[in-house]
Amino acid sequence: LAKRFGQSAGEYYPTQIVEATRLFRSIGYADASVWAAVAGRADDVLGTASPKRLVQFLEYVGDLQLPLRDPSIWSVARPSILAVLPHIRGGLGTVMETLAAHGCRDEYIIDALMAQARVLFRGGELSLSIFARVVESYGSLRPEADSFDKTREVIRGYVSSEEDSPSDWLVFAAAAERVGDEDMQGYCDKQCRDLRSRQETTAHLERMGMVKLGHTAAKVGYRSDKFIEEFENVLEHTITAEPNY
Repeated sequence: LAKRFGQSAGEYYPTQIVEATRLFRSIGYADASVWAAVAGRADDVLGTASPKRLVQFLEYVGDLQLPLRDPSIWSVARPSILAVLPHIRGGLGTVMETLAAHGCRDEYIIDALMAQARVLFRGGELSLSIFARVVESYGSLRPEADSFDKTREVIRGYVSSEEDSPSDWLVFAAAAERVGDEDMQGYCDKQCRDLRSRQETTAHLERMGMVKLGHTAAKVGYRSDKFIEEFENVLEHTITAEPNY
């Protein structure tokens, strides 16, 4: 199938290339034939891509572990990102995560994506969850503390609501930890704890909430000693607690 796709890729429309890439992503397979097809048609796929197509294509290519930074892809993806950037909203998290997974160090692009996310979040046009994903990925690509200054101001200016997820604040804490901002890390940890105290009104909810936070911490590589200690305490209590039948 991959070989046939590689041989006939020149006959497909750009949307069909994106769909084929999605299908290979769904089965978790990519080889030299798939890469040759994707790279060979990147200009057609991304040259006039809509924001949705751009986000989808980058996500599929990223998940297949195809070399996004290869000049044949990046030379087209870069101007395409800049062209549609003002229109990317919900897909900002996906794009930034894909670039982070591939170690993209194009500071102009990642700074532009971060700036777009800040503007949208401050204006109420981007959810806390998506903004947290962008911030965490940005922190892994730009770990310098000074690059975090503007983002810090936006986060501190946000008023948390009961609909927010504590996991998002833990993600912010992880980003702050990565850039070495202990004050911001402590602030985000406190927001996470305060939100949990209001939402987790029973022991069961507390345990389930901590399990979810543990998954998030593992995903983003959060290694706070205080969080690990709290997680271990809740886990130990869960294991030793009397069963409630």
